[in-house]
Amino acid sequence: MITIKKDFSSLTEAKEEFLLDCKVKNLSKSTIKNYDECFTYFINYINNTFENFNLKLDMSKSVVSGYIMELKSKGLKDSTINIRIRAIRCVLYYLMRNEYINYFKISEIKENNIEIELYTDNEIQQLLKKPNMKKCSFAEYRTWVIINFLVATGVRSRSLRNIKIEDLDFDNELIYIKVTKNRKSIIIPMGKTIKKVLLEYLRIRKRRKNWLFVLQFRGRKIVKRFTWQYHKKV
Repeated sequence: MITIKKDFSSLTEAKEEFLLDCKVKNLSKSTIKNYDECFTYFINYINNTFENFNLKLDMSKSVVSGYIMELKSKGLKDSTINIRIRAIRCVLYYLMRNEYINYFKISEIKENNIEIELYTDNEIQQLLKKPNMKKCSFAEYRTWVIINFLVATGVRSRSLRNIKIEDLDFDNELIYIKVTKNRKSIIIPMGKTIKKVLLEYLRIRKRRKNWLFVLQFRGRKIVKRFTWQYHKKV
């Protein structure tokens, strides 16, 4: 166990110990990166707000509350603030369990529910309508295939972006989803309709390797901002 110094640098040292513990527990790189970034923002706030901050004596609920008010004043969305709170809470609760700081409860703020505008049944039918193959671009056609895939499978945007052609088992009509939220692979059935769509798509794409959905015929896999605009509403 490290001995935490009673100066501001000790907070950074505490963060590093927490991150090391995360790596030992084999947490994902994205999760560790989120903890690191969010807690670094918190450290910067403390550094700019307090002089001679003593981790053991000064860390308290009021310090966290002050940081939350700071985030609100900057116009951050409630959901974004809660992402930072959850990360900070994980680090501080770790410190509490190891008796580096005194215990206090850290709660998320109440989010103002924003109603997501969903597609109407008529709009979905229009999206599922196959484009004119003689006139449409590859991008338009690929978008149509993606929308069909989302409706047929219900997979997350991140999962969809990371599907490779080799993950499609047409003989047994199965789709292997290897990138998921909980990092556990899943297998979902391939319906007759989406199977037909995918087989045609692969014939048009010609290339039989790497990512299923690409930016161009032989390009890189599609990016997050492309799929999110459809996924959040379908």
